[in-house]
Amino acid sequence: MAQSNIPSWLEETPSPPSVISPPVTTRPQELPFYQLLWENFEKLCFRLVKLEADVEHCQLYGERGQNQEGIDLYARKKDSDKYWVYQCKREKQFGPAKIEAAVKKFLTGEWVAKSETLVLCTTESLVRTERADKLEEQAGLLKEKGISLISWDCNTLSTELKNLPDLVEDFFGPIWAESFCGQTKINHPGKEYFEKIRNKYCQWIHSSSATFNIAGLGLALPIAKAWVELDTIDQNASDNKTDSIPEEKKQIEQYRQWSGESERKRSNSSQKAEAVATGNKRVAITGGPGAGKSTLLKRLAHTFSDEGKLVLWVRLPSLVKQLEGKTFEDALIRSSFDGSSISGKDQKNVSAKPDYLFADGLDECGTHRSEIIEALVKWGHGHHETGIIITTRPFGHDTSSFPDWKHYSILPLQEKDISQYAKQIIGEYFQGDRTRIDQELKNFNNRITANKAAGLAGRNPLLLGFLIQLSIGNIAFGSKRAAMYEQIIKCILKDPADRSITVEPDEPLFLRVFEVIGWLLQHDFSQSYSDLLSAAGNILKNDLECSLLKAQRSVEQAVKFWTEHRLVEKLSIAENDYLVFAHMTFGEFAAAKYALDLEEEQFVAWLKKGRRKSKWRETVLLAAGLKGGERVVQLLTSFDTPDDRTAQDILLAAAAVLEMEKPAKELVLPVVEALLPRLTSNLEDVVLDAGEALFHLVELAPDVIGPVVQDLLEHPQPWTQVSAWNLALHSGEKYFSLEVLKQTYEELTSLKRSPGAFIKKATMLLLDEPYDQKTIVKVANVLTYLSTGRGARGIGFLGELLGIVRERKLGKYFCNVKTICKYIRPILKKDGRTASMLFDVDKHKHWARAWSEVEITFLRFAVSSLSKKMSVSDKCYEEMKCSFDSLSKISSVMEIGTSPCDAFMDLSDQGYYEEFCVVFSCVISGLQLNPDKIVKEANAAITLLQNEQEVSYFGRLADVDISPDWDKVKLTETEKKIIAKALDHPSEIIAKTAAEIIATGAGGDETAEEVKEILRTGRDTALLLISEIAVQVWREKAPEIILHRLEDELTDGCQYLLEKLPNISNEQYDDRICATLRKELTHPNVEIALGAAKGYANHHPAQAHLSELKTALIYWKKNEEPYPVKSGTVPASPREILVQVIDQLNGFTLSELAELCGDPRRDVKDTARDALLRLCKSDASALNKVIDLIQQEQAPISLLTKLTELPAEVLLSAETQILALLDSSISKFRAETLKILPGGWLADETARELAEKFLDDPDVHVRNQAVVALRKIDSYESV
Repeated sequence: MAQSNIPSWLEETPSPPSVISPPVTTRPQELPFYQLLWENFEKLCFRLVKLEADVEHCQLYGERGQNQEGIDLYARKKDSDKYWVYQCKREKQFGPAKIEAAVKKFLTGEWVAKSETLVLCTTESLVRTERADKLEEQAGLLKEKGISLISWDCNTLSTELKNLPDLVEDFFGPIWAESFCGQTKINHPGKEYFEKIRNKYCQWIHSSSATFNIAGLGLALPIAKAWVELDTIDQNASDNKTDSIPEEKKQIEQYRQWSGESERKRSNSSQKAEAVATGNKRVAITGGPGAGKSTLLKRLAHTFSDEGKLVLWVRLPSLVKQLEGKTFEDALIRSSFDGSSISGKDQKNVSAKPDYLFADGLDECGTHRSEIIEALVKWGHGHHETGIIITTRPFGHDTSSFPDWKHYSILPLQEKDISQYAKQIIGEYFQGDRTRIDQELKNFNNRITANKAAGLAGRNPLLLGFLIQLSIGNIAFGSKRAAMYEQIIKCILKDPADRSITVEPDEPLFLRVFEVIGWLLQHDFSQSYSDLLSAAGNILKNDLECSLLKAQRSVEQAVKFWTEHRLVEKLSIAENDYLVFAHMTFGEFAAAKYALDLEEEQFVAWLKKGRRKSKWRETVLLAAGLKGGERVVQLLTSFDTPDDRTAQDILLAAAAVLEMEKPAKELVLPVVEALLPRLTSNLEDVVLDAGEALFHLVELAPDVIGPVVQDLLEHPQPWTQVSAWNLALHSGEKYFSLEVLKQTYEELTSLKRSPGAFIKKATMLLLDEPYDQKTIVKVANVLTYLSTGRGARGIGFLGELLGIVRERKLGKYFCNVKTICKYIRPILKKDGRTASMLFDVDKHKHWARAWSEVEITFLRFAVSSLSKKMSVSDKCYEEMKCSFDSLSKISSVMEIGTSPCDAFMDLSDQGYYEEFCVVFSCVISGLQLNPDKIVKEANAAITLLQNEQEVSYFGRLADVDISPDWDKVKLTETEKKIIAKALDHPSEIIAKTAAEIIATGAGGDETAEEVKEILRTGRDTALLLISEIAVQVWREKAPEIILHRLEDELTDGCQYLLEKLPNISNEQYDDRICATLRKELTHPNVEIALGAAKGYANHHPAQAHLSELKTALIYWKKNEEPYPVKSGTVPASPREILVQVIDQLNGFTLSELAELCGDPRRDVKDTARDALLRLCKSDASALNKVIDLIQQEQAPISLLTKLTELPAEVLLSAETQILALLDSSISKFRAETLKILPGGWLADETARELAEKFLDDPDVHVRNQAVVALRKIDSYESV
């Protein structure tokens, strides 16, 4: 081949192309605005305006077809009293003429005087010279009026949107977002991203709930420290619900009743509000106005969010405003995240499985109440693992609307709570001035003690803040609610406290606006602020004889004033503002004042229409307490018709009398005379309600009531007799015989609905007599019955009675009490907890001393593990009294302060000293603490405890948010074995900490091997912890290791392994895991079977296993422990889960489900009822079959109430069958059917006619239910 003449350099690798530029590709610079619908162009402009940092509020103005005054939306910017207004023009050929016309239209509208900038938004370009020139011309014209003109054309808008890909995608689609904004791909966030968003949301909830406001004083106290614990009473227990007491019995929290209610807190029947909220999955908490319901939810949200729990926290009235055009789920999410700055897509993903839903203000939902209740219950069915807490006022709260929920009522503050709360507020108000603080606190306590009404009102946290302000201002409290509110409002107007304000008070004008907005919002709380402003302006322009614009400006100024003083607040929801009172009480008071200024004809018409509506009740009562309020009582008395046996007008009149400062006798007597004949009604509810009303009036007319009830003391109807005795005892001793009382005492007090006031008065009278053994035995029997037969309510009364006795409030014969105690002690011996609560008055001291010793032992144990010596002296305390930093961090990481008492007491178990030392050493290493400092702090803590300066040193510890760095932990070979053994420590504090350390990889393979031994021999807590860390310890081998353990003998704790099996599974082990779980469904240890059932439910339930599942269900029906009927611990059972799984596989017949609906276990019954309800919704004929089964007594009659959750059209399809139950000879059928008549599925007149027929039913329970049904029908909110 010929030699090549090609130069070698031509075959070399080319030089790097550093000088060659990539192809030029310019992205689109203008968006196709002309393709948007005009509505969407407006919304785009609106969204852009809202993004501006200095915009305080923005909303669209008017709807298409309305006179919009030449604007489409407006915005209020911070530090400005005037508005920016916007015209949005999606028009072709938007030339000079159209520019001029747009400005001209604006200049003829009412917004000129209150605007500072007009922005023209157009889909076209305005750069052409003739358009630009016209803009400059119109800008000059507007400038003369002090208004700027700005243009947002397609070029400006495109520039603004260039860095807003989310907005571009929302309006133009993902392709434009990628092409225009430079997104290279559509993001699909992963688990880490959503964890970050979740944390962001929790942090937002935590910060937004960090303080609570003291209305009127301008103070915001830290909710973590200044919170005063609230007590509650279990309404499920305290109402002692039986067939004789209607479930719908209304309980009205009024200030006159608070004193008696608060005493019940002293018994063990009351529980801390936070405990009941966290200890139950479904809770309805009721409380009177200002009782602390909303603040309780804020406290819980703050606590739970700090723990990383996801809380959906909504105000239900705000959610109602979001519902239009949305599902309940969407409205719920949007309301919960409003203000969080988290995007809509992220909101849905993050909130898929919330830990809690807090729904505040059910009572403020007006006509939407039933809709919201139905939606909440339905939402709960789809979110079984989410805890739901609702708050509402008790009036109008129907417990049957929330079947099988827990219902608690907030109790008023005790005297000690009032003092503590006042001390905190006054201390914040006069920070640092100890002399002034002490003097003001003394003045306040003296006023509260001297003024009964103020003392009662002070038990309400909201009113307490205002009373403190009045006290600080040296202003009289007044003796009734209305008078106090008058003083509060005047105080705010005349003395705006120590906070910065921008609006000076105009007392007559602002008071009138206060009344007007209260009246308007009481009619319709959901009207937007702009509508409210318009309506209020129309009223005010007549008062002021001015233009509408001027009137509206006055309203806005007044609203700003009341907002700054926290009596009202403005909420921005979606595209509108809404005004709400900080608490409904102020709105009701304002409405009451407005009502009294109505012309007589208007006032009568309002009262006649609204008196039976729950939303107007407080307004009516407050109006009675104001000047001129006597006509409220007169009219209500005149409305009363004796022939209408269920009418409540006279009961409302009686309540209204009690709101008056000094009711005239001629006002009281007609009310009393109308009530007295009702005491002989054959309707038990009517008699007891009349008796209750008269009881509160007895001090005003004892000489009228006494003689009448004296003749009824031997009436054949027991409810009449006991009501008469109650009134006679409180009318005076001349109206009853003590000897006759002794004879009837036991019989009357044993009645299930015997008034508490009667029992207390009668008992105290008998105990104040000379010693009589027969009488003492009777009293002892009654007190025993109260404490054992009436559950929590009875124990509460007994505790109250003995409390009075201990304080020597009983008069002449204290020895009677000693005798009583001798009789009661043996009877209560079986109930040690109650007995000790009632009699062991020194028990707390002994317990406190014992607990201090436990803490001292722990501190010494901890220090000895550091091989340090202790030297306890007062000097140690003086050196360390300001700080326990190290102990705080240790307590936080090991969760010592939040663990059960027994876990703390087991910390110092000598048999596990090595394990304690290793874990404690790891904690110190992970936190990088100084051992010498720990010893010094421990010395100081022991000094505190030994000198009895503190019961516990935990109160001195700071709330520290800290995470240890476990990578700093270095274990020796010996310690690697010991740390595994620590999983089996008797204290869960040590065991849990050890598990956390091992899960991070500390100890490596050596520790992993040792954990296998603990898996084989460990106690139940150890197996629980291993089930949680198995994957981290053994990785892919975890399923095999756990399954191997489950093939051996199963011991306590194996239930946790079975339950967690699906979490550590992979496809290779699915069949083995499923077989293991099914096998153990009938294990004789119920806890193990329950763990297997939970594991199976979370694995792969299959139709092929249906026979095994039903066999297990039958097995446990026969072999489980009896379900407690009255009280006691509920025994474990896998049947609830088995029923859920079988239902999921459609494995039940209708008859089987109906039978399960009557199961003694509530959890099984609930699950079956939900399943049956779904079946009836999908198949209307199923409802007819269910009614047949009820008639044949093959399904429980109580199921009827559950069926009312069905849509009205479904119920109407079975109307004939349902109403046929009213003709049953079985009284409980008639009573239960009457319960569901007011559900809204029947026409009101039809329901009323049916219920009226049973007012004379031979069975008293049926008659009671007829009364309740009729009253519920009458109290419907008008639609």
